[in-house]
Amino acid sequence: MTSDYGTFLAEKGRLAILQALAAEFDGSLGDDLLQKAVDLRLVRRSIDWIRTQLTVLDELGAVSIETDGGRMIACITRAGRDHIERRRPLAGVARPDPEG
Repeated sequence: MTSDYGTFLAEKGRLAILQALAAEFDGSLGDDLLQKAVDLRLVRRSIDWIRTQLTVLDELGAVSIETDGGRMIACITRAGRDHIERRRPLAGVARPDPEG
């Protein structure tokens, strides 16, 4: 896998994670359910890959993370919602398609 393709997948995967979180009533999901969401929206990825992307999103301020018995539980933040709603883009996260 080339670096460009890896970057593309990571950015699209982060977007898929934010979209899955935004679709939830409380804005949170465990890493296992986020893995399934990324599998459906993009391409199958390992749980370690998902956790790496969650860590990056946490560093960007797009999610907050709690741990529960080895699981990561992510909750979307205002910055993450602003990205999904196309108000303020986040570096390192693919932009959502325009609605319409």
